Amino acid sequence: MLVGTSIDTDEQNDDIEREKNTKITKHLQPIGNRTPIAIAPKIKYRPITFNAEYRYEGYVIDVYEYYFSARITDINDKEPDEDVEIFKKDVSEDDRKLIQPGSIFYWHIGYENDNGTIKRSSILKFRRLPRWSHGDLLKAKKLEKEYNEFLKDSR
Repeated sequence: MLVGTSIDTDEQNDDIEREKNTKITKHLQPIGNRTPIAIAPKIKYRPITFNAEYRYEGYVIDVYEYYFSARITDINDKEPDEDVEIFKKDVSEDDRKLIQPGSIFYWHIGYENDNGTIKRSSILKFRRLPRWSHGDLLKAKKLEKEYNEFLKDSR
């Protein structure tokens, strides 16, 4: 507890107020004949970055009410295939309609850096290309044979 006269306290308050004003006026710049305005100090902006530690490609096996089961493969071939269960709420709203057996997705697990704040994060995106049907595969094989025969005959 500080003990002193009211004059000392008033002088201290004046000194504190003067110091505050000095700090504020450092950022004030006059514009013509107008009153100075406060200019916020520049803040260095760094974009949010994501560093993936693990990269998987997977496909949906079964779909349940709150989650789905899937088999994932390490894209870098460092780990064996794994069967996993993933909550639907971990998938973006736009991709939830794509969760069905056979759907292919990409799952990246790593670290997000938001202006120096590091947090563990994952990105799960479903592939939007159409799935090949059995009939499409048979047609493709037939075309392959026809092209191979054509190329052999042209030699």
